[in-house]
Amino acid sequence: MLSSPSTDHRSRTTNRRIPWVIAAVTIAVLLVAAPRALPAAAPTGDQDLGTRIGHGPEAPAGNFAAAVIEDGKIDFAGRGADEHTAFELGSISKVFGGLLLADAIDRGEVSADTTLGEILGYPADGSGAITLQELATHTSGLPRLPSTVPFFLGGFFAQITNTNPYTQSVQDVTELGRTATPDPDHEFHYSNFGAALLGQALARVTKTSYPELVAERITGPLSMDRTWVQPLDAGSSSAAQGTAPQLPTPMATGHLASGHVVASWPADGFAPAGAIRSTAGDLALLAQAVLDGSAPGTGSLQPVTGDGSGGKVGLAWMITSATNERQGSEKVIWHNGRTAGFATYLALQPGDDRAVVVLSATARGVDEAGLDLLDGGSR
Repeated sequence: MLSSPSTDHRSRTTNRRIPWVIAAVTIAVLLVAAPRALPAAAPTGDQDLGTRIGHGPEAPAGNFAAAVIEDGKIDFAGRGADEHTAFELGSISKVFGGLLLADAIDRGEVSADTTLGEILGYPADGSGAITLQELATHTSGLPRLPSTVPFFLGGFFAQITNTNPYTQSVQDVTELGRTATPDPDHEFHYSNFGAALLGQALARVTKTSYPELVAERITGPLSMDRTWVQPLDAGSSSAAQGTAPQLPTPMATGHLASGHVVASWPADGFAPAGAIRSTAGDLALLAQAVLDGSAPGTGSLQPVTGDGSGGKVGLAWMITSATNERQGSEKVIWHNGRTAGFATYLALQPGDDRAVVVLSATARGVDEAGLDLLDGGSR
């Protein structure tokens, strides 16, 4: 079939544009990939601690803040940030969900076996049979993220364009949960999707929003005045209370490992999986309260199931053993986190009354740096 002249002209014009579009995308990718120098401002806090971190294994790149808590004493160190500088926590946010679940069980509001069907009205022959404990222990059978084509394409586009992939509303996420088909084996499979549904289910039970729930039951009672859930639009008229720090709090700027500044990741529907922002000072308060048992929901630290690789899982907390040069093998209760521009680590050794916090404004893992601090800098 012959094309009309106008159609043929449009086809030729489109064909001429394709190479330019490909070239533009290629240049954009190369610009993002090209390395840049990471910021490395002046050191802050305890000089000896800062030196240990800076010269230890997996030392944070760029700016960071860290804390060591031992026997009730807290030491801070940082570079370009201090104990009052906020970072995106990424998946450390999940331990707040674990604490809230254990606290809700203590209050008699839910049980470990309460299902999503009971709370959100999901179908009993699908995702409605998933329990809150299964969500908290990553044994729900849900995938890491929703497996729909629109969600996948949205995440791919966000990665290319350096934008936030977690812009789904609470309703969007709960509806994705309604139509999800969980794997029936219910083995350990880490799931951001499940963590998001856990937090939103608890908010539904308590008739509040997730940011308000975190503020009411964790950050408020523990005086964590520089910790908050960052919603997509904190300034909107419909934004919930409890979505901003209660004290002046500078925010660290996140970077790729290549040195490029990246978009922040606030969230609404996915907030329980990774949208909390906090400081080394506030996480030190949380760690102290967990160690001495005064934090709400400390039952979340008790092991519930295995992680498939020899470790245990509590309600959101990971539980492994590490070799401690001072006392031999010691249980470590921990969680780490990663967003587009931040890497974080929080760990406790209850038997040693010791905990560490490492918050980095570069998306390069800091687990080994945290473990080294937990071990007294002897690795």
